[in-house]
Amino acid sequence: MKTAFPEGYLVTWQGYGHCLKVTKHATPLLKAYKEAKKNQTLPQYTNAVAKYACMSKILSYLETGEGVEDGHTKAPVNFGGVLIFVDGERFPEDSLQENLLRNYPASIVVGPMPAGGLSDFFPVPAASSSFAARVRDTPIHLAQARAPGAEARPGFAAYLVTRCYPHRDRFFFLLDEAAHAAGLGRVEALSRCGNAPENRRSDRYSASYYDDAVDLYRPFRFAMVFENRLSPRYVTEKIVNAFLSGAVPIYWGTPYVMKMFNPKAFIYVNRFKSFEAAVEYILRVAVDPQLFADYAQAPILRNTTAAVWPYSWHRE
Repeated sequence: MKTAFPEGYLVTWQGYGHCLKVTKHATPLLKAYKEAKKNQTLPQYTNAVAKYACMSKILSYLETGEGVEDGHTKAPVNFGGVLIFVDGERFPEDSLQENLLRNYPASIVVGPMPAGGLSDFFPVPAASSSFAARVRDTPIHLAQARAPGAEARPGFAAYLVTRCYPHRDRFFFLLDEAAHAAGLGRVEALSRCGNAPENRRSDRYSASYYDDAVDLYRPFRFAMVFENRLSPRYVTEKIVNAFLSGAVPIYWGTPYVMKMFNPKAFIYVNRFKSFEAAVEYILRVAVDPQLFADYAQAPILRNTTAAVWPYSWHRE
């Protein structure tokens, strides 16, 4: 890339801590890799070694503020051009990039919220930009008719997150207990939150974390998808993962979600007066075949410009 564009910079960002998860056995692999390089023999460069090496460089940069050698990821200096910053977090400071943006009077922020200053802003939530990291699916799949048969899935509901915020776990336990008491099954904790066992597998099953989530949701009728927090336009990949799997999303987050997606295609927890009231309604949907079908078969996207515009930058 540097040879082809000697005066250019390629800036990429997926969110520090979101996608680099080092496996338990990476340390001996990295040691063997370093020994091979030292002995000038052919090293075994595995995916685990790559993640470990990349993580160490990121941590070093955050701790010391010093750049890394040419050819590795680093924040570019102001080269007099326009910085295009694609962000899935609420604000650039959540991504630890506010200082970078201050150095670029000419910048474009593509994300949920503006960075302020002189930056131009395109309001694109992470629900849209997540498709850049998906291997199989494109936004076209959101516009297609939903496949029938969700009511026959063996699992009741699934819960898949990596950060166990109190509002998430509280709703999980309420829904799990109520569904079990009603004979509907359990809410399956698929990650480390809820009542997941300590030995729950945490590494990825496929090339994309988002593809993993879609596959993991497929055996379930509902998917519990709660955002980290309430913030304008903060609609992330979570509800998209549920839709693509065919499960009915149980969503908690910003009301902006109803501008992007059809309110009749998911259960919006925030509209209820309490978590308990939302749980009661979900159980009613679960035992009413017609009510469940209304959610499971409803078009995902609203037929409005506001719903389609966030996906207009994607191409087949």
